[in-house]
Amino acid sequence: MKINKINQNQVPIQKMLFRVQSYMDKVHQQIPIEPEQFSCDLYKTAKKCNTPEKENLLNNCLIALADKMVDAKQDNLAGIIYSFLIKFNKDNNPILLKQLIPKALEIAKMQKDSVHIAARTTELCQIYKTYEIHGTNYLSCLTLRKKALNNICSNYDTVGEKFRTISRQMNKKDARKELLSAYKDFQKFSENYKTENEKSYSGLKKYVSIALTDMTLCNDTKIDNVMKKFSCVSKNIINAIKEDAPIENSLFDECFNNMYEEAKKDSLEEKFIYKSLKFVDELENLENPYLSNRICKLLMNKNQNNIRNLKFIIMKQIETREKNQNDFGILHFCSIIQNLFKKDPKAITVNSYLKSNQIKMNALINVINNYDSLSNKENLHTKEEYIKQLIFAKANSARMHKNTNPEYT
Repeated sequence: MKINKINQNQVPIQKMLFRVQSYMDKVHQQIPIEPEQFSCDLYKTAKKCNTPEKENLLNNCLIALADKMVDAKQDNLAGIIYSFLIKFNKDNNPILLKQLIPKALEIAKMQKDSVHIAARTTELCQIYKTYEIHGTNYLSCLTLRKKALNNICSNYDTVGEKFRTISRQMNKKDARKELLSAYKDFQKFSENYKTENEKSYSGLKKYVSIALTDMTLCNDTKIDNVMKKFSCVSKNIINAIKEDAPIENSLFDECFNNMYEEAKKDSLEEKFIYKSLKFVDELENLENPYLSNRICKLLMNKNQNNIRNLKFIIMKQIETREKNQNDFGILHFCSIIQNLFKKDPKAITVNSYLKSNQIKMNALINVINNYDSLSNKENLHTKEEYIKQLIFAKANSARMHKNTNPEYT
């Protein structure tokens, strides 16, 4: 049945409300109702409500109509009413908190619509934060929000079938943003959560952290090509660092370990190492040495018996630390190169040894010259110990030069 358009400048609020309420008659008569037209009539009616009295009248009439729609098993239309009322009352936190959002949430739960469950719980959380409510209700709301968002991210296609809206399409990136927002809520109000229920707090935070990490590491996406997956994962990790999103260490290690083994199986091991080390440089530029160190450790562990690869990995780390003026990182990796040289001098080569030793001496000089200021920030050896290391490094370098060039003085 075609509904005539309403001229809002001529029709009084009471008549427009009657027009909206007449949709209930159509439900009883089993006349199909177009959700778009129904929503349109709601917004047209709202434009006539230019006083607090008319706003209250509209709220009361539509809440009553939504209850009738629920009784008549018209959850979708009831949901449209509440979605409208939430926007209409966006600055009225008391009515949102006590009536509108809880009822809208119940409808979304009946429909098993994770997208609208996430939206409603997000709105509730915002109001809770406004009123500084961080008790059991807030924790319960976050629990429901977390489950809905995780369901969206884990079962995107299935959830999309239950998503009902007349305004926009479901967006997976929006779900991730909401999940990250929930995680930051935990960080910001951690003390309140712990006070209420430490066990629930820890469990929820861990659950959300794992869900976000799974998305960052593309565990929710099937990618057949290992190098393509590496590109996707590395890009996501960079974004996660910039967003201060969590990355679970065990999942991170497992992901890189699996990608390395897959690359090795596909004869792409050297390419994977090269790409990984370039990625380490990016992480260093973002001042995130923690993840870069984990990648280096994994690459080194995988190549304990491959001195050629190990040399390449460590020399790249020395170059990176030299570029970033990380003297203590230089000392660490140079000591590894020198130990490897003792183990297999042919694989490491004299030139690589001398190069690393020169970089080591420069780093030691920097540490010695700036010892007083560095000792206030770092847990250092004694200054004499670094001087002793410098003397040995110079002696080793001189000895090596003389062994390869008898005329060297």
